[in-house]
Amino acid sequence: MSGFMEQIWKLAIQSYPVNPVLPAFFEIETLLSSIAQTGVALSPYLDLWSEINTVAATKHLLYFVTLHGEEFANGGTLTAAFWESAPDQALELRRWLLQPQVWNWIQEGKDVPIDSGFEPLMAPALAVLAKEMESTAV
Repeated sequence: MSGFMEQIWKLAIQSYPVNPVLPAFFEIETLLSSIAQTGVALSPYLDLWSEINTVAATKHLLYFVTLHGEEFANGGTLTAAFWESAPDQALELRRWLLQPQVWNWIQEGKDVPIDSGFEPLMAPALAVLAKEMESTAV
């Protein structure tokens, strides 16, 4: 993991919302897709996200799931915009998101207010992820 990118990632994960600290990034997904564009594996960054147990890291996860969770339906991954040219990283992200410990983190934190205005999208996104969790466990 590049020291520079790691430091930016740590700063972002610990700052919710991210754009006041890193104005070029609207949300954590935009930073993650930017990292994916470098061609590096996302696993170290995703593992670091899992390790940083802060309210901000949880809010980023919940916001990500709220906005993007439904895209993982039926074995899907993120494919829009920058993700089209980073399918391996998109698959890494899917695998990480569907790990039992990440699912437990989502479940434990799902009542943390993210104040995004998109909260009505959370329940459908969680339903998709729950179904995907079941299908990958088979």
